[in-house]
Amino acid sequence: MNNELKYIPTKDAIIGYGDSVIAKGETNDCVVRAISSAFQMHYDRAHEFVRVKFGRENRKGTRFFVGGMRRMEDDGQDINLKSFESMGDQHGRMIYDVKVKDKVVKRKMTTGTFIKNYPVGRYLVVVNGHAFSIINGEVVGNEEDAKMKKRVIVSAFKVK
Repeated sequence: MNNELKYIPTKDAIIGYGDSVIAKGETNDCVVRAISSAFQMHYDRAHEFVRVKFGRENRKGTRFFVGGMRRMEDDGQDINLKSFESMGDQHGRMIYDVKVKDKVVKRKMTTGTFIKNYPVGRYLVVVNGHAFSIINGEVVGNEEDAKMKKRVIVSAFKVK
């Protein structure tokens, strides 16, 4: 039995990624790739969007991304003409109920349980220090993201 989640290679899931001069020189661009794939945006446009909207510097990660996304949502801002909404509880935590013996307990949602619960749709997910997208149950990000089914989802956004 395969213990990995389904994976779409970055070059196949992100518009313009394979031809982008910017992408070839980038590192720590997981938020750019997640925005690009989740919102069906050309990589170079997503790169510029994340630079302007979140103050990201080249080859450096994107700080305060989740808070920025929530502010955009509150302000009714779209990304690439697509709206989105925060998932989870009021703090963005993805919690689900599991029956253990005769009682129901709350558990933090992992990548694997997220895909089981949300097999259809476009999602941008955040785990500790990293972001990627899940499109119709398939992971778009780093190959390792599809291998780590037990990573806890810190926050998630559904693209409408």
